[in-house]
Amino acid sequence: MLQKTLDHYLSRPSLGVPPLDESARQNLASAQRSLQGLAAVLDVLEADHLVYRAGPSEPPLAPQLVDGLLMAGRQLIASAQAALERP
Repeated sequence: MLQKTLDHYLSRPSLGVPPLDESARQNLASAQRSLQGLAAVLDVLEADHLVYRAGPSEPPLAPQLVDGLLMAGRQLIASAQAALERP
């Protein structure tokens, strides 16, 4: 879905924005992949949270795994930001 949205806005001639060069397209693609990875990390953390709230029927993720997922999410955000800030 994100790809469709990007394609839609990047292909609109009415914006008056010049076409993107290859470097800019690669930067956007890199940011998109980072955000997709972040979405996956958040899905896992949300599932763990829902299991935790539902009761003790299943053990939640180990604390060190949650910490690792949070660290990975922060790195994915930094990667997306760096890709969008590149010229």
